[in-house]
Amino acid sequence: MLPRGSACISDLPLKLYQIGSIFRYETKATRPLIRVREVSTFKEAHTFHATHRDSTAQVNTANAIYQKIFDSLAIPYVISERPSWDRFAGALATYAFDTIFPDGRCLQIGTTHDLGQNFAKAFNVTYETSEGTQALVWQTSYGISERAVAAIIALHGDDRGLLLPPIAAPIQVVIIPILFKGTEEKVMNVCHDVHSHLVKQGIRGVIDDRTKITPGAKFYEWEAKGVPIRIEIGPRDLKLGNVTVVRRDLGTRITCQRDSLNISDNLAEIDANLQARAQEWMQARIHRVTSIDDAQQILNSQGGIVETPWCGEELCGREMEAVVDVRVLGQPLGLNKDDVTGTCTNCGNLATAILRLARTY
Repeated sequence: MLPRGSACISDLPLKLYQIGSIFRYETKATRPLIRVREVSTFKEAHTFHATHRDSTAQVNTANAIYQKIFDSLAIPYVISERPSWDRFAGALATYAFDTIFPDGRCLQIGTTHDLGQNFAKAFNVTYETSEGTQALVWQTSYGISERAVAAIIALHGDDRGLLLPPIAAPIQVVIIPILFKGTEEKVMNVCHDVHSHLVKQGIRGVIDDRTKITPGAKFYEWEAKGVPIRIEIGPRDLKLGNVTVVRRDLGTRITCQRDSLNISDNLAEIDANLQARAQEWMQARIHRVTSIDDAQQILNSQGGIVETPWCGEELCGREMEAVVDVRVLGQPLGLNKDDVTGTCTNCGNLATAILRLARTY
């Protein structure tokens, strides 16, 4: 923190970022990667500003950064302003990114907080203004953890194992030599040539040259590890100048000429497919309802997210949360007030907002 008088207006904004580990003592209800006792890679930022306008702009910037991260990982999400009774303690506003898991429950994968001056007041965090007086700073904080990894595993994986988006895959392409007696050296030479071609394109690839494992066993292993593309090269391919390209997302096998091999395009197609598939899947699980009974029926049978008209009163929000026996995620960020019509699902008064409800981890 900033000791009193240690900073002046020219030092602001001050933006601090760290990756650290934290230990959770408040719960024993743990789940791997989703709710752990020790968060090993918590990425957090803390910023200090001279005005509330500046700190609000920083929150918007943080939200845009998280959108870019989750979009690049093909993780679909909704952004909600958490309700007043479920904000980060001491915050003026909390914004959360939630995604829907295959079992229908929502997982919070990132949050941003407008802390106002509440912590500055509590810890006397001030700066010297241009007039020489002392003023309290305005603060923000935001962070994500390995829950993003959990989301990649859960949203893209299938019965064969992991399915990693190309940008997140440590190995993007694995080359499998199909070796027969008398052709080993020729096949391996071509494998190394193809690997060199991938490296020049900036693609992360490896050659699986293990000799005590069958090609079929290698296929199974690399599919389970989620490598986006597999290239197979055997004696027949040498004669024709081909390679066989197998996409992990579709399982398709394509024969390509080595001279015109462009794996970058294949990786881009995989990324686009994962993006579209994940978005379509999530959008199909967001429902707009106007009755408590419909909300209960959908969340009990399908899960996902229910959006319903709300008068904006905390009492009504809490009552809906209790009756449906779920959690209120909050209001959609950036909702156009003209899109709010009808009456509150709980009290029947004029609706002024939309409330999101879901079962969560």
